[in-house]
Amino acid sequence: MISIIICTVNLKSIKEIEKNVSNTIGVEFELIIIDNSRSQYDIFQAYNIGAKRSQYSILCFMHDDLVYHSNNWGHEVIKHFNSSNTGMIGVGGTRFLSNIPTIWWAGGHKYFHSESGTVCHNCIDTNKNEPSNSKLNFINPENSERSRVVILDGLWFCIRKSLFEEIEFDEGNYKGFHFYDLDICMQVNILKYDIFCIFNIRLEHISSSTLNEEWIKNCNIFYKKWKSRLPMTYVNLPFKQLISIEIKALILLRNIYAINKTPFSYLTFYRNISMLNLLSFNLKRLLYIN
Repeated sequence: MISIIICTVNLKSIKEIEKNVSNTIGVEFELIIIDNSRSQYDIFQAYNIGAKRSQYSILCFMHDDLVYHSNNWGHEVIKHFNSSNTGMIGVGGTRFLSNIPTIWWAGGHKYFHSESGTVCHNCIDTNKNEPSNSKLNFINPENSERSRVVILDGLWFCIRKSLFEEIEFDEGNYKGFHFYDLDICMQVNILKYDIFCIFNIRLEHISSSTLNEEWIKNCNIFYKKWKSRLPMTYVNLPFKQLISIEIKALILLRNIYAINKTPFSYLTFYRNISMLNLLSFNLKRLLYIN
């Protein structure tokens, strides 16, 4: 029914993960563990290996720091894929992705709970270093069971296996553990399959992540690779909101560079975006959307 693929450096955690999955999934499954204890793989390589080993029609890619809090969640996953055009589902994503290189949720905070909000999220976020710092981030701008999004966060997502006849995690261009999620989403978008953030499965993500120099490098690769396809949206953004998001995106990008003590180059920035696409997209919002 569902093939669950996990890349981990901590094999000791697998027994607890398998127990949690077995107690909650409610359908037949296989657990495919990619042992990365010697750091021999990046996430692109590991997930491609997992996809090739899988036997079921739905592939579930998950981090090794997740806990399932919904019973029979496997049945819900299968229901979502009963729609023939559903290519991918997850629990966090955005309905708008600018062509300004930055983190995917950039600028979304001000509009989290409005109908024109871009960010969708359904996950308990727990700080690994401070477990008492835990809260449910539930952002459902359409008040629906699922919302169509441009991209999904990589903490947990499921993809129809048949799509891997035409897509794969891009281990040729990227290295490391960032932007595998955004890149595979763009590949699914190009095939014209729908991607959804779903709100009827509850997960807890126990993590502590950082945006390092590797993130910056892969960010530049991603936006350069896909600049002809961006911006992309599934929500009508008022012009003022669009400008607010883009300004916030640029500020966040510069802050990430500063934190990593990496020089920010406007030349590199402009090379990685399509100014024509950006101006055309913004002009349409200015002329046609109140």
